[in-house]
Amino acid sequence: MDDLFSFSEKKIYTVTELNALIRSEMERIFPSVWVEGEVSNLRTPQSGHCYLTLKDNGAQIKAILFKSTLKGIKFAPTEGQHLLCRGRLTVYEPRGEYQIVLEAVEPKGIGALQLAFDQLKEKLRLKGWFDPSHKKPIPLFPRRIGIITSPTGAAIRDMLQIIKRRHPAVDILINPVPVQGDEAAPAIARAIAEMNEIGGIDVLIIGRGGGSLEDLWAFNEEIVAEAIFKSDIPVISAVGHETDVTISDFVADLRAPTPSAAAELVVKNHLELIERIHLSKSRLIHAYQKFLNGMFKDLEGLKKRLSSPGRLIENHFQKCDDLIGRLTVAVTRNAAGRRKAFEHLLKNLETQNPSQKFIRLKEEVLRLFDRLAKQVRHEIALKHQEVETLLSGLHSLGPVEILKRGYSITRKLPGQSILKSSREVLKGDGIEIILADGKVRAKVTEIVEG
Repeated sequence: MDDLFSFSEKKIYTVTELNALIRSEMERIFPSVWVEGEVSNLRTPQSGHCYLTLKDNGAQIKAILFKSTLKGIKFAPTEGQHLLCRGRLTVYEPRGEYQIVLEAVEPKGIGALQLAFDQLKEKLRLKGWFDPSHKKPIPLFPRRIGIITSPTGAAIRDMLQIIKRRHPAVDILINPVPVQGDEAAPAIARAIAEMNEIGGIDVLIIGRGGGSLEDLWAFNEEIVAEAIFKSDIPVISAVGHETDVTISDFVADLRAPTPSAAAELVVKNHLELIERIHLSKSRLIHAYQKFLNGMFKDLEGLKKRLSSPGRLIENHFQKCDDLIGRLTVAVTRNAAGRRKAFEHLLKNLETQNPSQKFIRLKEEVLRLFDRLAKQVRHEIALKHQEVETLLSGLHSLGPVEILKRGYSITRKLPGQSILKSSREVLKGDGIEIILADGKVRAKVTEIVEG
C-alpha cells in the first residue's frame, strides 16, 4: 500500500510531454552554438529545405538548413565538405531526435564567396557559356552605345569623357543601376533585358569601378551571367581593376580590364580615323595612277603591234596553214588507228563465231570422252583384279577348304547347333559330324573332359 502511494506521488510524463520538455530546455541552454564538421547524407527535397549530417571521427549530429536561410548563403553545400556552422539546438519531437537548426554556414579553409565563385564558374563552364563559339563580334564603328552602371560612380564619368573625346558623334544611352548590394544583380539583369528590348543599340558596356570581392559580387551572380549570355547585343564586361576577375568577364563577348579601357576599346579615336582615311585616300590615288600608267604603256605597245595590218594578216594566214597541216596529220593518224582497231575487232569476232566455237567444243568433248572411256576401262580392270584377289583369299579361308585339311564340324541333334564344348552334350545324345566328303551320324557313348 505504501509503494502504491509513493508511486502515485511521482510525476509521470507522456512521450510527447517529455520530448517537449527536453526541446524547451535544450533551446534555452543552447540558443546559439558554433560547430564544425564534415557534411554527409546531404539531401534537398522538393520543399527546398536542406537536410544533412555533420560528423567527425567520433560522432555525428543531424542538421537542417531551412529554405529561407539557404537563400542567403552564397555557395551550395556539397557532400564531404568541411563546414563551420552556427545554429540553435532543438529536438524534432515526433521522432525524439535532437538536431541543430543552422543559421549561418561558411566553408572551412576557404571564403564562402570564393567557394561560391568557383562553384558557379564550373557550373557555367559545363553549360558551355564560356565557349568562344558563343562570343559575338564587337562592331568596329558603333553608332549607339549602351552603358549599364551606377550613375554616380567615377566609372561612368571616365567612360563618357573618353568616348566623347575619341568620337563626339557617337550616341550614348545610359541605364542607371546599383552595382553592389542585394538589389544590384537583379537590377543589372533587368537593365540588360531592357536594352535589348529598346533596340538600335550596337554594343553594351556593363561594369563599375574597383572594390573588394564583396563589392563586385553582383557581377558574380548567375542571374547577371544568364542575362549576358542571352543578350542579342554584344556585351563588354568592364568590372573593377585589371586584376579583378568576375563571372561576367567569362560570359561576356569581350572583357575589358577597366571601364576606361572598355571606352577606348569600343570607339576608335576620330582623329586617328580621319588620319587613316587620308592615308587610305593617298594610297588609293597612288594605286590608281600606277594603274593608269600601266594602261598607257599597254596602249603604246598595241599601237606598235598594229602599225602594219597587212603583216599581221600574213602571220595569221601562215598560222592557219600550219594548223590545217597539223590537223590533217592528226586526222590521218586517227583514221589509221581506228582502221587497225577495227581489224583487231574483226579478228576477235571471227574467233568468237558460234559455229567455229561449236566445232571446237565438239572436238574437245570427243577427246574428253575418249579419255574418260580409257580411264573407266582401266579402273574396271584394276577393280576386277582386286575382286579376284579377294575371292581367292576368301575361298582359302572358307569352311570347305578347312574340312579338306582333315578338320570336321560337329553338330548336336536334333537342333543342329554347332558343338563348341563337351559340356553341351550328354551321354546318349545324337550328333552329326560333317566331313569334307560327307556326314557321319552317331550317339555319344562317353564324355571325356579336359
